[in-house]
Amino acid sequence: MYVLSLVPIIIAFVMILKTKRAFESCIAGIISALIIYAFEAGEFNLPVMFYNFLADTCSAPGYMWVIIFTLFVGVVTQVLFDSGATVAFTNWVTKKFASNTKKSFLSIIILSIVVYADEFLKAAVLNSYGKTIGKKNRLPIEAIGVLIISLGIPLVSWIPMATWSVYFVQVMEDAGITSSGTLDFVTKVMPLFVYPVILFAIVLLFSLGVIPGFGNIKTAMQKVKDGTYDFSVYGIEDDTFETESKAKPIDFIVPLVILLGFGIYYNGDLAVACLIVIFIELIWFLARRIMTFSEFMDSFWKGMFGMFKPTVYLMIGYMLTTLVKLIGFPELVQAIASVLVPGAVLAFFFVAATAIGTLTGIFWPVTALFMTSCLPITNALGISPFLLAACIFSAATFGTTISPRGALVMYIGEELNSNPVDLMKSERPYALIAGAITLAFYLVVGFIVV
Repeated sequence: MYVLSLVPIIIAFVMILKTKRAFESCIAGIISALIIYAFEAGEFNLPVMFYNFLADTCSAPGYMWVIIFTLFVGVVTQVLFDSGATVAFTNWVTKKFASNTKKSFLSIIILSIVVYADEFLKAAVLNSYGKTIGKKNRLPIEAIGVLIISLGIPLVSWIPMATWSVYFVQVMEDAGITSSGTLDFVTKVMPLFVYPVILFAIVLLFSLGVIPGFGNIKTAMQKVKDGTYDFSVYGIEDDTFETESKAKPIDFIVPLVILLGFGIYYNGDLAVACLIVIFIELIWFLARRIMTFSEFMDSFWKGMFGMFKPTVYLMIGYMLTTLVKLIGFPELVQAIASVLVPGAVLAFFFVAATAIGTLTGIFWPVTALFMTSCLPITNALGISPFLLAACIFSAATFGTTISPRGALVMYIGEELNSNPVDLMKSERPYALIAGAITLAFYLVVGFIVV
């Protein structure tokens, strides 16, 4: 009956394709998973079961950290934008460097490397900066969205001491495959963790004009050339860049430097760092007379409410993943892998983990789920657990760049006034090229090591 664990995933996936409503699709998947679980457990009080699972999910310390951090990072970046600091920084960058399309894209890449610590922090900063430079330099929002997605989680997952890599180390330690996690991640996993590197290279080549625009981006770029592109989608008036502001580029740079500094000081706890920076922003902008207290608090609540939707979706997604695990998904993966040619096992794990992550949109729990499900099989075949970790981590980062269901993609789409499904249509050609190369790599490596 393990195959029934696929039913909630398929229901959620079909619904989002038909309705383009990620939250409602996830709820449908949860209800179907609860029904299956109820028959297996012999308990049919579905409202109580739904409440209990949701309460358990929200009360978990790790998930509560996610809620607090995503809310706070929305405040930090909203204040930067409303104060005029983001626009001041953008005007300075365009004047000094980003005077054309290629240089504008490269400036986004450089900023994404500097803001390395967390995908939501990176997305919030890049959304704010990308919208302003995109509107000012007449860049299609589809291209800005692709850059932000491609430079989000993939880079965060590959850089040591960033939130995703810290989580990956924790997964490895929990699975019992390492006792010196960060060192082993850097020396034994990163050389085989290839998807982020491949996607970054593709995005860089696209920014330099070596790789052309595909699909939606190609159409959008042609409209820009024809003068028919509607730049009102950015939601920023042209006179925003001409209006004199008290804010200077330093007002954008200083809060971010302080945020990253406290993030390092607190060993990656960016929730605490964001809380500190919010108070620093208040003092900084009031002292410089850039904002009044009322203006600051208006930005505070605007940023908080702007992040509420993705945080709620995160909790619902974690709940769906928990239920899928309970109704037999790990056993299904092991059953399928046991009948495969040994050399193809790694490639299967990469495809399966990518597929489930893409369909559910929840990648941290899926990573842990696959690690525990696949480790007994790779151990039996003599495959290094670090190679398995690299494969699963690559699948997680691949899935985030092609899934319209992820909380990060929903947030980016919301900020860029783009539907997550449409945003993914622009991203997928580049992500799929990187994914295909990565799949070929693990297929070849799998036959070499087995």
